[in-house]
Order: sequence, then structure tokens, then C-alpha cells
Amino acid sequence: MQCTLCGMTIQTGVSNCPSCGSSVKSNTSEFSPYHLSDDAIPYIPDSSSSTTSSTPHTSQQSYTAQPLLDHSLQPSSGTAAQTQPTQQESLQRPHHPLFTALLSITLVLLIIMGGGTTYYATIFHRVELNAHATAVAQGVLTTQARATATANANSPQGIYNQITNKSPTFEDPLDGQHIGLWGNQGNGDTGCVFTNGAYHIRMSAKDFYYSCLAAGSAFSDFVFQVQVTIIKGYEAGIMFRANDPEPSTYFFSISYNGLYALNVAAGPQHGAILAFGRSPAIKVGFNQPNLLSVMAHGSNIDLFINKQFVKRVQDESYATGAIGLFAENTIRVPSDTGFSSAQVWNLP
Repeated sequence: MQCTLCGMTIQTGVSNCPSCGSSVKSNTSEFSPYHLSDDAIPYIPDSSSSTTSSTPHTSQQSYTAQPLLDHSLQPSSGTAAQTQPTQQESLQRPHHPLFTALLSITLVLLIIMGGGTTYYATIFHRVELNAHATAVAQGVLTTQARATATANANSPQGIYNQITNKSPTFEDPLDGQHIGLWGNQGNGDTGCVFTNGAYHIRMSAKDFYYSCLAAGSAFSDFVFQVQVTIIKGYEAGIMFRANDPEPSTYFFSISYNGLYALNVAAGPQHGAILAFGRSPAIKVGFNQPNLLSVMAHGSNIDLFINKQFVKRVQDESYATGAIGLFAENTIRVPSDTGFSSAQVWNLP
């Protein structure tokens, strides 16, 4: 039999346990049909067992329950025998080389395709869109530039620039050294005369207006320009499409204080004002050279000062006539205006 306290095997007839000294009841074996020797657990001495003699029942539970729990958790030998070979077989079964190669190639292709897609989406596609947007913008700008260039070329300024860049049909420096369409004429202190390398119109204080036509000239559609310098006086300019009786013509003039005007005269009457205003293109003051240009084409008359477009008017009073120069003295003081570099371009 066994000691009920420490589990030590005790010989029959022994009254006390040789291990723990506890009293052995003689009737223990009579009531237990189960022989503990069949599942006896080897005794492991515990230091606390000898000192904690007041709780024999608790110690018996702790030493008895643990082996039973461990015994219940252990798998049966049949189950262990069946599971272990299966796991080892699955872990140790080698893959076929072709399968491994195909798997590797698939992974590489996926990586390449994924990387390529990312590259296309983040870099190449963005560059492609930017290039397309740039091309569209350049196309729009090119179209706008062409439209602007066409508009500028067909504008009065554009046509004037094209015409005056060519050789003139008629040219006279008005220096008195060349045979031209103008000559000396006048009476006393009023008249047209070559002096100091230019053609001058001078007037006395009692005279109001004087002009000099280019003899035998007749122009219809043309650009006519002359450099005008007011030395003293009020205003001066050019005449075009002049006819008899004089002055049946157009007058384009500037004043020393920065005004311009286009008038049309019919016979002895000075006529109507077609255009009038102040232009920043005029060099204000005396002894300031200003280049006056008129471009007449049909009823369109375009005015330019120092090669800058100023005004367009339409008038059908005269279609052809002579060119000339004039000066006016509304302030009734002696006046002097110099003219030089007369040029004419015929328009197609």
C-alpha cells in the first residue's frame, strides 16, 4: 500500500510511513479496489512537504492532479504516429525544378510589369501629357502669331512699312542741287526759295497762306512724304491731289505746338476739317524736323507722322492731282518753314 500523505510505498503491516512518519491506517486497502502501484508516480522530495504538515490534503491534490492533466494533454501514440510523418513529408517534399523556374519567371514579369506601369503612370505618361500640352500651346501661339502678323501686314502701318521699304517712284532731296518739280517763286518777303540746302516757304507778317505745287505732277494712289521743319510761324505741311482752281486739294499739316489736321478745300474756300487732334508722334517746338506722310488709296486716306500711323479718314472729294507744299501764318508774324527729302511711291 501507499502513504496517503506523501505517496511512499509502505510494506504491509508497517504502522508508520518511513518517509514522512505519518500514521498508516490499516483499513485503507480494504476500501480501495484500485491498486496505486499500477500508476505509481515516482516521489520527488519537496522541501515544503516536510514543513507544511498542517495541509496534507492540499499537497495530495497538487501532486495528484498535475500528472493527470499532463497525461490527458498528451496525444495518443496512434495519432502522433499518423501526424508526424505527414508533416515531415509536406516539409521535406522537394518542388519540381520547372515549377520553380516558372514561378520565378512569373514573379519577375509581375515586378517588371508593375514597375513599368508605375514608370509609365508617374514619369512617361506625365512627360507625354506635358509634351502634348506644350505642342497644343505652341500651336495656339503659332496660330495667334500668324493671325497677328497677317493683321499687322494688312494694317495701314504694315502696308506703309512694306511700301516705304522699297525704292520710291519719285524722289527729290529739295536741296536746290537737283532738277526737280519745284522752283523759286514769290514776291518780296513771301515765296518759295532754295536756301541753306532746303526748300523754304517764307511769309511776311501781312500774309496768311502760301503754297508751292510740283509742276506737272499727278498722282492717284500713292504714298507721299516730306520732312517739315517749322523755323518760325505756326503751321505747315503737304498738299496732295491738288486741282485747278487752286486750292482744290487736301491739306495735311502740323503745328509747332503738337497739333495735326487734315482739311479738304474746294476752290477759294479753305474747306472742311476731316481730321484734327494732338499726336505724341509730333516733335514739339521750333526747328524740330517732322516727317509727314500720307497714304491715299481710293477713298482711304491714312496719315503718318515720323513713320507712325496717326489716323485714317475716308473722303471721295478728289481721286487724283498734283502734290505740293504749303505754310500758314495765323498768328500774323514773319514765318519760315524748311522742306526736304520729298518722296513718292505709287501703290498698285
